[in-house]
Amino acid sequence: MKSILPISPMQEFRKVTVVPSIERRGPIFRGGPIWPRWDTQVFARHCRRNRPVDSRPDDPETTPKVYDGSAIWIGPIYWQFGHQIAEFSTRIVQSMDERNGDKLIFSVMPQFVGKMTWETAPAHFRAISEWFGVSREIVELCHEPITIEHLRVAKQGEQLGGIGPSSQYLDLLDENWEKKTLSPDITKTTYVSRANLAPYFGSHAGALYLDDVLRKAGVNVIYPESMTLTAQLLAYKGAETLIFSEGSALHGLQLLGRGLGSVVVLNRRTVESSGPRRMAAPQIRPRARHLSYLNVVESLLQFYNAEEIGLANSAISLFNTERLLDEFNALGIDLRPHWDEKAYIDMKERDICSWLSTGWLRHVGERGISTQQLLLDDLDKAGLGHLRVFVTNTLVRT
Repeated sequence: MKSILPISPMQEFRKVTVVPSIERRGPIFRGGPIWPRWDTQVFARHCRRNRPVDSRPDDPETTPKVYDGSAIWIGPIYWQFGHQIAEFSTRIVQSMDERNGDKLIFSVMPQFVGKMTWETAPAHFRAISEWFGVSREIVELCHEPITIEHLRVAKQGEQLGGIGPSSQYLDLLDENWEKKTLSPDITKTTYVSRANLAPYFGSHAGALYLDDVLRKAGVNVIYPESMTLTAQLLAYKGAETLIFSEGSALHGLQLLGRGLGSVVVLNRRTVESSGPRRMAAPQIRPRARHLSYLNVVESLLQFYNAEEIGLANSAISLFNTERLLDEFNALGIDLRPHWDEKAYIDMKERDICSWLSTGWLRHVGERGISTQQLLLDDLDKAGLGHLRVFVTNTLVRT
């Protein structure tokens, strides 16, 4: 239902200096606008849970270039699809609605200052921008300090940390969809898989086997990384039931407004005993007819850092297969006639070995080998002690 109240107005500031990003803590950059009265600003800054989490950039050592006229601050360009949408793209739709000819200002990752162009920016950044009607001609990347005469900024439309979209923000997203006059890809059930991603990004062990069984049960299985962004969104918009393997692709729904079907998330980073993880629930719930999460992971295998903290984001998850089959059956998808437990176990163990090899090579500079005794313990607990020799040889070899 369309809101009768207006969206929060954009803030406007005079003579704001914008500087390149010089460092980052996770996805949070130190760079961008040096807002006046920094400590009192809230929604002009980057927020989570309605609280600023960024740090004031240093004043430039050289005199900034003067940018005459007005512009709009959007945020950083980031390498990761999910964070680019959930954190750094939620000012775009209002900014485009109220642009009045102004350019949109983005910062780049520190290692790309002075180098990145529209053409060399991450493909997902360009696709997200173009979804909202942003073209190369209206984008300005911050590679040097500039002082902008009039700088405007929209409030983030939604935030990490439990802050979902307002009705007014959803109205703008609905309008953006409607003006495209696109036809959704109508399906009864679509499953959004992570199985073709590199193993070190984290997945379910035996994910490709699950994909194959789902297809045999009549489910449409898609791999978003091999699709254009528009094709992804048409698939999401047209599915009566949309099942995600938990991951960044879920944030793609935040480019859409209302009117989604039932959304189901197959949890990946939570074991059954630790309580439900509800990734992006405040963001997805207002968009979907129904939202649910399936906790079917019995245990995780993960690398550990020097503080013996497990790195769950890149973990490989092990199904409780009986619970997995029961949960899909409750959705009206009977996998049992097609499920071969031995074939699943064979693929599961191949996936675990691939994850161990590629993950360790990727992370060897950050992990202490001594801490990986915890990983060996996890293998034993999962009934996979016969893989200990492979694991030990992998750690020694690298």
